[in-house]
Amino acid sequence: MAKTNPGRSIDPNTGFCSLTKTYHTLRPDVPLPPPSQPLSITEFTLSLLRSGTTNPATTTLLINAVTGQRLSYAEFFRQTSSLALSLRNRYSLSKGDVAFLLCPASLHVPVLYFSLLSLGVVVSPANPLSSDSEIVHQIQLTRPSIAFATSHTSQKIPSNIRTIVIDSPEFFALSTQSQNQFNGFGSANSTHVVNQSDAAAVLFSSGTTGKVKGVTLTHRNLIALIAGLYQLKTESSPDQPPEPHPVSLITVPLFHVFGFFMLVRAVSLGETLVLMERFDFDTMLKSVEKYRIIYMPVSPPLIVAFVKSELTKKYDLSSLQLLGSGGAPLGKEVAEKFREKFPDVEITQGYGLTETGGGAARTIGPDEMKRHGSVGRLSELMEAKIVDPGTGEALPPGHRGELWLRGPTIMKGYVGDDKATAETLDSEGWLKTGDLCYFDSEGFLFIVDRLKELIKYKAYQVPPAELEQLLHTNPDIADAAVIPYPDEEAGQIPMAFVVRKPGSKITEAQVMDFVAKQVAPYKKIRRVAFINSIPKSPSGKILRRELCLMDPNSGFCSLTKTYHSLRPNVALPPPSQPLSITQFIFSRLHSTTSSDSTFLISAATGNRLSYSDLLFQTKSLALCLRKHYSLSKGDVAFILSPHSFRFPILSLALLSLGVIISLAMPGDSISDINRLVDLCNPTIAFTNSRASHKLPTHLPTVLLDSPEYLSFFTQYVDSNNVDSSIDGDSNDPVSQHDGASIFYSSGTSGPNKGVFLTHRNWIASTAATAQSYRQSDSDQALGRTPALVSLTTSVYTAAYGLSVMMRAVFMGETLVFTGSKFEIERVLEAVDKYKPDYMPVSPSEIQQLWRSELTEKYDLSSLKFIQCSGAPLGTDVADKFRAKFPNVKLAIRYGLTETTGAVANMRRPEELERVGSVGRLVEFMEAKIVDPLTAESLSSGHQGELWLRGPSIMRGYVGDEKATAEILDSEGWLKTGDLCYFDSQGFLFIVDRLKEVIKYNNIKIAPAELEHLPVSNHEIDDAVVIPYPDEEAGEIPMAFIVRNPGSNITATQVMDFIATQVAPYKMIRRVAFISSIPKSANGKILRRELVNSALSVSSITTEVCCIY
Repeated sequence: MAKTNPGRSIDPNTGFCSLTKTYHTLRPDVPLPPPSQPLSITEFTLSLLRSGTTNPATTTLLINAVTGQRLSYAEFFRQTSSLALSLRNRYSLSKGDVAFLLCPASLHVPVLYFSLLSLGVVVSPANPLSSDSEIVHQIQLTRPSIAFATSHTSQKIPSNIRTIVIDSPEFFALSTQSQNQFNGFGSANSTHVVNQSDAAAVLFSSGTTGKVKGVTLTHRNLIALIAGLYQLKTESSPDQPPEPHPVSLITVPLFHVFGFFMLVRAVSLGETLVLMERFDFDTMLKSVEKYRIIYMPVSPPLIVAFVKSELTKKYDLSSLQLLGSGGAPLGKEVAEKFREKFPDVEITQGYGLTETGGGAARTIGPDEMKRHGSVGRLSELMEAKIVDPGTGEALPPGHRGELWLRGPTIMKGYVGDDKATAETLDSEGWLKTGDLCYFDSEGFLFIVDRLKELIKYKAYQVPPAELEQLLHTNPDIADAAVIPYPDEEAGQIPMAFVVRKPGSKITEAQVMDFVAKQVAPYKKIRRVAFINSIPKSPSGKILRRELCLMDPNSGFCSLTKTYHSLRPNVALPPPSQPLSITQFIFSRLHSTTSSDSTFLISAATGNRLSYSDLLFQTKSLALCLRKHYSLSKGDVAFILSPHSFRFPILSLALLSLGVIISLAMPGDSISDINRLVDLCNPTIAFTNSRASHKLPTHLPTVLLDSPEYLSFFTQYVDSNNVDSSIDGDSNDPVSQHDGASIFYSSGTSGPNKGVFLTHRNWIASTAATAQSYRQSDSDQALGRTPALVSLTTSVYTAAYGLSVMMRAVFMGETLVFTGSKFEIERVLEAVDKYKPDYMPVSPSEIQQLWRSELTEKYDLSSLKFIQCSGAPLGTDVADKFRAKFPNVKLAIRYGLTETTGAVANMRRPEELERVGSVGRLVEFMEAKIVDPLTAESLSSGHQGELWLRGPSIMRGYVGDEKATAEILDSEGWLKTGDLCYFDSQGFLFIVDRLKEVIKYNNIKIAPAELEHLPVSNHEIDDAVVIPYPDEEAGEIPMAFIVRNPGSNITATQVMDFIATQVAPYKMIRRVAFISSIPKSANGKILRRELVNSALSVSSITTEVCCIY
């Protein structure tokens, strides 16, 4: 019987064989080295390079996009060979060892990769931003014998693993000391035979279908991948004119399969590769212009950014010829809009997985690139099947099913996970991709969606990617993701997570209507949530699992146990953009504020400062300080000054120069000031003649009330030609990551600490705070008007006071300053006279306002909005305030010095009704509620310590690495020390300071809860509750009471008043009467002072009563 010839059954248009039900590549055949030939990917790559025309001595291989540092091919060869010899001889590394890498992109990493691969060492690079638990899991999988990290990431490597720091002198010596032995690459490996079947790399998959897995790729996998691309590149027509030297910009990390592949590809083709340590859109565009980039790999969201961003107009992008898009399907509408904007740039699409070593399909040439929605045809050497998930039947063109792939680039398996390997790779070598796909009649592959991510709406299947592509075409939407949301009737419904563009007010209904007009009824979006950003992997792949497990009402993700902000997105400047906080807050002035508008009014004197004078004097002072005192970036200025009219000018001038401002209270003792000076090590000090004696004599000091200093405000700059550019040294511009300020925390948990805040911290905090007051529908409902006037008593020496000033400048507001102390009549007079609509206050000041009869004497009708912060505000006090001032909106906020200001606040009218809460998380902010005993992250309704993470979180405590390490973990989480919880709607509730909770017979009592009760008594002006030692109970609640004038309330009456309203274990059991409650400058109770007083009988001179 004659055998059937499969070749006759293959359709030349599709590559589909009707006999085997297999799709074959339509690309030309690619010769590969015999599988039995000993050969590493390093040797193969360099053999291809030698066969080309690249001159190693004159051609640049690598460029650092930010620093401009370069590495030529010749230097690369020498360093790689030297490092390989050093690693083999000094550390006995050899074939089969595993090296774990935790390094951001740098010129050292490619040298390290090629050195290790030449020795047969298995390279296993991981994301430097991985959490400690993720790194432990990856190390358990790979069992490395050595690790490579940077000085910033080395602490994440377990101490039992030998680690080399690649930005250390030791590593530099390893890569240079053996160069005199260099006699051609590969000599380092002369005694070690590397086979093509040996493992080359373990790369970690993005984990979109489960826990991160380690994908083992062999040298043969990588050789097959590069061989196909090399043949494609070298098959150019002899009639074509010579192209410019190819320069590529790599926008994906080197630890990702695409980045890994891009590096090997560049070396084999003799190209120049520009590396970015961290991705930033503005830096990317700047690099395209500077280095004349020709090719760049991108993800579909990045193409969307190209289409929508105005930044592209700032740079010359004319060198760009080709973008390689992968990671997700690219929508037709987005592709067409890109071509309209960039008609000379082609987009080639591709498809690949970590498990396929990279590209399994791609478009080649202009004709294939016009096939919208397709990821191209099968790559060289690749076979495919489309398999029905239900029946297992292999399907012909036009039918959807799971894509299976087979070929020499397919992984060996998942390291340490035989079960996952068996589920993904069958006995015939077919890789089950988990992607729902189909081939058309010309062999083009189309990715519909992840098989497990399809939305099952009644009897229909809805691909999320299709709806996402539609959402991306809306000009009000910056980014979007669609997930299945459970529904009793339909099973699942499509739900969209949407990131609004800055300034956009698009509503849930508008999003749903926009999609409904363009799709079949069963595909309509039926639920919408607005979030700050879409979680994605380093390659740009949407992490839908996080969204599927994110509660749109609370922002809580049950996968990561993290609370996300529910606020609309706010655009921040790119982190790499040189920018001081002074430049940032002045950047909007011309567009929002008339130069004649008033910035500052002194309520005491009536003096005014216009915005034009603010600009003029800030610039003049900055120039004088740089000229007369040689102040420059990185210097520290210690400011010891009472509130003055010109304080904002001094602080903004110093910040514009990159000088770090360190602010202290003039009322501090000499010993306290000496300690602060020792802590911040200032270059110069600023004070007045009355306080100058408190400063050390060795410290150069400028007197703020001296004629010379006062002349600086008008010495420079033509006042008729003032612009808003406040620039420091143009040769050394201020970076957003440079230090900006040192504030001193209130010391409720120990001695005062210097909180180090950067310009980036201040920029993020100001942008988020200003967003609270922008003229949106919700702001108008809160009573805000276009002409904003704010009244403040907040001291500038506290972070909150400075943030009020910065927000006022940024928003073009008028700021009325009454003095550094809240004197009720002076404040009321200022409200009456200057008609402010907004006033920040503390809880004690709220009490004064609702209690004082003086409020009847003045016209307070202008007040529309009061924001309270510094401590929890009792429900009774809030209710009484609202009853007395029904037309004033009372909002609560929460923040710390360590967070540069607010991390939660109230915005919308309905939020103001959430009594007891401090609001919802602000933009950019993430939170966790962590059990203090088990360290377990908790869900809504559970109390624990509040942890915070975001761009406004401090860098650390100055000169106190121990305290910094205790409060900031390696993943950037700030441990606040506050006992809190989130409710089901994402509102944050502060219970108390964790260290101040009273332990009564092993029952925890929150002092703040008890403090709210006494102040509701008309005979009590203020109250504080502390833990008092007790032999039997451990601790008992003790109250310090400030009587109202004329009151004779007794300790027994206080205790009885509380006892009728609380459970027995919460009863006040000791009372002391004092004249005032000690508080910090920002209104925080200094409990340590009271605890010390309570323990010293002689210090309490008034009545004390106790019961047990």
